[in-house]
Amino acid sequence: MMGAVMRGTSRSPNNIYTNRHETKASPEKRAEVKPVVTFSPNWRIILSYEPVTISCNIGSMAPKNPRYYWSKDGQRQSHHSQTIKINSTSSEHSGRYQCWTNSDLRSDPVRLDVVLSHLILQTPPIIYIGEPLTLRCHSYSWYIKTNTTFYKNKTVINFSENDNELRFAMVDWNVTGFYSCSRQISFNGVYRTYHATAMVTVRERPPLPSPSPDEKTSVSPWILLAAPLPLLSVPLLFFMCRRRHQQHTITESERKDKEEDDVCYTYIHPDYLQRGLPCERRDSHDYSTVYSLVTAAPTAMANVEGADA
Repeated sequence: MMGAVMRGTSRSPNNIYTNRHETKASPEKRAEVKPVVTFSPNWRIILSYEPVTISCNIGSMAPKNPRYYWSKDGQRQSHHSQTIKINSTSSEHSGRYQCWTNSDLRSDPVRLDVVLSHLILQTPPIIYIGEPLTLRCHSYSWYIKTNTTFYKNKTVINFSENDNELRFAMVDWNVTGFYSCSRQISFNGVYRTYHATAMVTVRERPPLPSPSPDEKTSVSPWILLAAPLPLLSVPLLFFMCRRRHQQHTITESERKDKEEDDVCYTYIHPDYLQRGLPCERRDSHDYSTVYSLVTAAPTAMANVEGADA
């Protein structure tokens, strides 16, 4: 039934993309990411009777609930959902698939091969540099098989008795090359060695599209009002710092008066000033005397001498 869906309606090649409603760009055209066709499982080649889901992946900038369009080998299909699910594939499902939405931006065509074979070497349809990669030496699940060997350019690079996958943590340009695998499959108790080949080509991921000239980034009016505030605050800070500096600045006379207030006057007996030594007292007690250098104006000294009376 799904095979009938994929055959679609036949049209002249010249009329494939001439529907005016379908190809006209939306008046609200925005910067979009080109749609990408993907397979699940993500293999370029599969065996007959195996299931596959073909999806049209569009970017987040696309409008909500778009109408999808499909083509296979250049022929328009009657399918308008985002995915095409095929429960049991056959050779008629092989071909180059392409998808798009209401806009004129179409995906690159991606090839799917459905084959009837004992052994195939499976690779992803698209391999980008810097991404992980898995190659699978694949046969039908009901087969009895063992001893899988991988080759690159006819040189053995991996052997396993049970594991049929070759994995790369991150591919670079050196991964590109001609690969093959061999596997022993049992029929009626007799093992035979089968071979499969595939070409691996590493691509550079295309850059994301730039916003269109008509698509302007909207700026909130509050941002426009708040933008000059840092410039206006500079004079205010300067005024506050200058006023604070003035409040902490004193004149020379004020400084002297402040120093005058800080002088501690101590009375010293004239005998100590004349002798420069402690006077001898009549009693036998010992006293410890601490001398301090005192500077005072003449009037102040007069007051000190008068205090002795």
